[in-house]
Amino acid sequence: MRRVRFHRDPRRHRGRALLGIGAAFCMVATMTVPASASLIPSPAATPAAKDRPGPLPVTGPDTIANASGDGYITYGASTAAPRSVCGKPKRMGTVKQPKNCWVPYVVHGKGSRVGYAEKVKGDALPGGPGKWVNHNLGIWAPSVVHYRGRYYMFYTASQKGSAADPEARGRKCIGVATSTSARGRFHPRDTPMFCRKGGWAIDADAFVGRSNGNLYVTFRDDAATTGRETAISVVRLDTSVRKVVKRKLLLTSRAVTWEGNTDHGTHIIENPSMIRAGDGTWWLFYSGNSWRTKKYATGIAKCGKDPISSCRPYPGPDRPYFGYVGDGGLTGAHKPIAQLPRNQKAPGGMSVFRARGHGGMRAVWNYKTFTKHSKRYSLVGRLRLQGDRWSVVPE
Repeated sequence: MRRVRFHRDPRRHRGRALLGIGAAFCMVATMTVPASASLIPSPAATPAAKDRPGPLPVTGPDTIANASGDGYITYGASTAAPRSVCGKPKRMGTVKQPKNCWVPYVVHGKGSRVGYAEKVKGDALPGGPGKWVNHNLGIWAPSVVHYRGRYYMFYTASQKGSAADPEARGRKCIGVATSTSARGRFHPRDTPMFCRKGGWAIDADAFVGRSNGNLYVTFRDDAATTGRETAISVVRLDTSVRKVVKRKLLLTSRAVTWEGNTDHGTHIIENPSMIRAGDGTWWLFYSGNSWRTKKYATGIAKCGKDPISSCRPYPGPDRPYFGYVGDGGLTGAHKPIAQLPRNQKAPGGMSVFRARGHGGMRAVWNYKTFTKHSKRYSLVGRLRLQGDRWSVVPE
């Protein structure tokens, strides 16, 4: 489930919200934020200096380049924030973890510099996520895209009344909210956009194709496969952003071997994010394995010249591309191909995007601290493709 994200590509300067970039590095989206709101740290919780993640007050972020300005806006999952910013605690969450920001956002950066910010600016969804949502739970994985003069927010939430349904298992669905401003107020629609029987629909990531101007959304689509398998699909939406014009199954967990979730025997791939390289090839970034463990990692798949195409694990099915290397991480035949800056544990929820102008590609992702009170934080870095090799370096 997503922990982090950004508005990529001029297609949308990418959407999965970037927050901070420290001097040596920066913490930020993408949600891909854990799927569980309980993993969202309070802004007041600050780790020891040596483990300090950076000035990123949201998690599960998605960053976009503000179409009406020069800066960037990063959105995060439901969390607690100062009352002066988001008001009194709402019904979401538990007594132990009260939350008052449905979708906190941060404003930062300028031009090709993504930048960072230390404080939540406001709540982009102050009225809540809509009639179809169980308001006792927070939402996660917000993804915002600017399309045909409006901003659209895609977010994951729990469907009202589904917790008691054995088949639904507390069904997670993807909703849509709209606004004329990147800062909101976003207004949710009365019904979810994606809510399929047979599994969850989560971790939406929206973007606009650079060459054709079409709006696409990738998401974890459990209904596209069977049993304990998961899948990632992409859809092209019509100009009303209400109907699916075309749907394509991009990847299933059967195609990879390192994603086994030992908690429940489920094979997990999620948190999809796509970006177009300079040669026109589309690449899919996704998370795999159990987000509760150090084995959670980031895989890459190579697709075609169009987002609606087939993808194959890159360079092969047995190893994630980016992951934690150390005790408790994947080893042997499943050892990650490369580390991310700082080699933090459980790096996932990666969201990829392009900075303004000639700023190049960026990636934002979450990692987890395995301490008594484990928390999840976000980082952002420069994403590079040299020949056939991907890498991420500090911002």
